[in-house]
Amino acid sequence: MDYLKDQIDEQENDLGLINQELKEVKPVKAAFDEISTIGKKKRFGDKVEMSTEEYEKLQNLAKEGFTARKTIKELNSENYSLKQTIWKLKEELDALYEKTKDFFKAVRLAPEKVRAFFNDLFAKDKEETERRKQQRLLQRRQREKGGNAR
Repeated sequence: MDYLKDQIDEQENDLGLINQELKEVKPVKAAFDEISTIGKKKRFGDKVEMSTEEYEKLQNLAKEGFTARKTIKELNSENYSLKQTIWKLKEELDALYEKTKDFFKAVRLAPEKVRAFFNDLFAKDKEETERRKQQRLLQRRQREKGGNAR
């Protein structure tokens, strides 16, 4: 019974998506149909006759078409650029993963040992930095003493 309810829900969802798509397509089809009926071909010759209103509408649609082409071209260019950026970032991410995979494996297998190792490493670095700072301070004091004695 639950299976049938799930199927019905899924089909209702699909139907909703189709209805949404139809709402978007219907106005476009109506505009196409309306454009197709603009103007009447004259009996003799290759000329078409249309009202001023139809002519202005056709002009506006043509202008919109040219504007849309420009926009589409810009968006396609931007899309291509973004795809290139994504491709580059994926490569960089893969390279970074390759460089750090051993570290992550170590953290996964022995997190406490890794933490202790880094704590020890950082403590040694801090001690070394402090030792250098004290050494520079001592050298500065010795230069100051040497400069005052003259």
